[in-house]
Amino acid sequence: LPYADMFRQRLSSDANEWLRSHPSPSVVMARSFFSSDAFAPERTILSLAPNSSPSQAMSDASFNIGETHLVWTVAVKSPLEMILTWELESLGLAKGATQLAFDPSTRRVFQGNALDRVPQWAVPLIPLHERYAEYLLQGMVDEIENAALKSGATE
Repeated sequence: LPYADMFRQRLSSDANEWLRSHPSPSVVMARSFFSSDAFAPERTILSLAPNSSPSQAMSDASFNIGETHLVWTVAVKSPLEMILTWELESLGLAKGATQLAFDPSTRRVFQGNALDRVPQWAVPLIPLHERYAEYLLQGMVDEIENAALKSGATE
């Protein structure tokens, strides 16, 4: 059973302008997503996974195409969007992707997930995953809002 989702959050005007001012907002989003406090427990667990790459400090990562961070590999990167792919055969999950995107015209950031198949045992967990994905997105937004505030972008 394939699966895909997409969640969105609106940024404050100041955070939107701060993010927009970067040459590659997608890199800022990825750094914020993977270094957020919300992601910390998953980061710790995934660092123990087979085929997990030792991750440099996510806050300094360049997220270039082909780079691997924990179990994600950067597959697509543009200034406003990044798609990272992963494989976790040992958990019965074959392949998946995580997307981060930014639309400055609507002040929205997006985070989406896709799996090529969801094992039958995991289907009842989809609502929990969706809540967790929204929590992680909020963690990324909090990081962006805080960084904008620290930079003096807010008035």
